[in-house]
Amino acid sequence: MLKASILFAFTALAAAVSAAPTAPAVSDVDVLQLALTLEHLESTFYNTALDKFTAQDFENAGYPAWVRGRFAQIAGHEATHVQFLTQAIGANAAPACEYDFGTSMDDPTSFAKMSRIFENVGSSAYLGAASLIQNKDYLTAAASILGAEISHTGWVSSSVLKVQPWSGSFSVPLAPSAAFSLAQPFIKSCPQGFPQLPVKQLPQLTLSNAQPQLGSTVSLSFPTANFSNGTLYAAWVDGLTVEYTAINAKGSTQVPNGLQGVVYVVVVSSKETPSDDNLVSGAALIAYDFGSSANNTVSGSPVQ
Repeated sequence: MLKASILFAFTALAAAVSAAPTAPAVSDVDVLQLALTLEHLESTFYNTALDKFTAQDFENAGYPAWVRGRFAQIAGHEATHVQFLTQAIGANAAPACEYDFGTSMDDPTSFAKMSRIFENVGSSAYLGAASLIQNKDYLTAAASILGAEISHTGWVSSSVLKVQPWSGSFSVPLAPSAAFSLAQPFIKSCPQGFPQLPVKQLPQLTLSNAQPQLGSTVSLSFPTANFSNGTLYAAWVDGLTVEYTAINAKGSTQVPNGLQGVVYVVVVSSKETPSDDNLVSGAALIAYDFGSSANNTVSGSPVQ
């Protein structure tokens, strides 16, 4: 999934990437390398799960047996994306890394939930990085892969997990470095000589409550965090809207009301669109879900 691949880059590549304090100018090849890196991860993720879980395992978890077959189709798509990008880049194409998918391999439901996260972050990453691609042929190919990835997201969300297939009228674009930060836990190491990726390495953001209620107070933390000067903000990215809330000296802020579906929060140094210029932390993903059968007659507002 080029989209995911394009921005969803995983910070865990630190050992191989050795990211600079600020991300360098991005070439088309850089974007393709990042895309390929993410495609390798997703392809391995699906193959690992399919090697472990049988159709009977999915049935025992409460899913129709055919659900596994659909995940096998997605695995095939990801493998095709890896092959396509590898051929496009040539001899210097990024190889696969070593991964750790943690508790997502505990059972089929945990796997499905992580699949949804990967697909959402990948889509957001691609949307955020699309403007970096100069070659129109590459951009068209990336958009084609993005379409497949968004279809994956909608199917996993609504058919498997029974929540909304989309969050609203607009998908969320996410800066490549912010998307990259969400992958940090999953990449353990990469081969020596792994290509430099065009990302700024960001500290992982942690919330005191991983699923805070709308309007509630939540504490934010990350390594090296310093909120004492009162100049940092939480940026809540929901579709094409970014809402900023002040962070007090103790690291607490208020969750905006009205958020819906999959949103992201990052810490920034200014009230400008989150980018490498003002990102202070990595991103956290929060899902304010509503049922897949909800009747959305008003944009962004589920009608029961």
